[in-house]
Amino acid sequence: MNTLTTHEQQNSLLPDESGFALQILQSANRPLCSHSYFEIIYILDGEAELIKEGEKTQLSLGDCRLIAPNTQHSISSPGTLLQRSVIISNKIFEQYLSLIAHQDEKYMALPVNHDFVHLSVSELMELEAIALRYSSVSDLTRKRGYGAEMLIKIFNIFFNEIERSKPSDSPLMQRILDLLNTSAGIRGGLPYICKTLQYSESYVSHRFKFHWGVTFSQYLKDTRLKYIEYYLKTTNYSLKNIADLVGIESLSYLNHIFKEKYNVTPLKYRKLYANPSPNPSKINQKRSVRKA
Repeated sequence: MNTLTTHEQQNSLLPDESGFALQILQSANRPLCSHSYFEIIYILDGEAELIKEGEKTQLSLGDCRLIAPNTQHSISSPGTLLQRSVIISNKIFEQYLSLIAHQDEKYMALPVNHDFVHLSVSELMELEAIALRYSSVSDLTRKRGYGAEMLIKIFNIFFNEIERSKPSDSPLMQRILDLLNTSAGIRGGLPYICKTLQYSESYVSHRFKFHWGVTFSQYLKDTRLKYIEYYLKTTNYSLKNIADLVGIESLSYLNHIFKEKYNVTPLKYRKLYANPSPNPSKINQKRSVRKA
């Protein structure tokens, strides 16, 4: 017997005898919750913020997320939102995952850190066509067949994305790094790169973390710090000018992250670099000799 969480009791949509349940949500504001089944959500229109195990992600048209059982998550939207929710029982999910893995061993399991894909318009249309067929029949066998067809289609999209994300095939990642080596990329950050490459921010963020093992924001922060260090060493630019060059609006934030990494303020760092101090240990030795 399933034990329902508060969220499950409120929505009362659970896998039926076919092992699936499909619904379209026009208002997907959910408080923090977890549930005992697998859920796949994708956005058909509008934007939403998903918080999953404390990590915030902005979702827009075509963005698709897998939510595993007992995963804390919430969803909120500032305006109009059209979201498809595909609910799958644990037994059915694992059964069809094993079926695909039996056909190809490289599909043994979905990596824990790869729970996101971006669906093309054609993929969205294919999935919605299957969902329509599922919803239009009452025969259990046919419903189960349509649900399985949809799940396998989604699995294949996830696995194809994983294949494309391997280090041996990384043209997108290289394009991102190339853009981050330009002044416009450093200043504009993720919004500029996504606009240039025509991908959603959530898609680029997840692809980047999956490929490099570090978040895009952390990589951008480290890159900006290297440029700040370079400008401090080689120019007389004011701190405000440097902040503008690297795309940081707050001087207090710049000071904070710089001191966090270099254990000294930016202006102190410039002073030390322009006027190198003697080795501290030698200073201490001289002082001790004088006292003696």
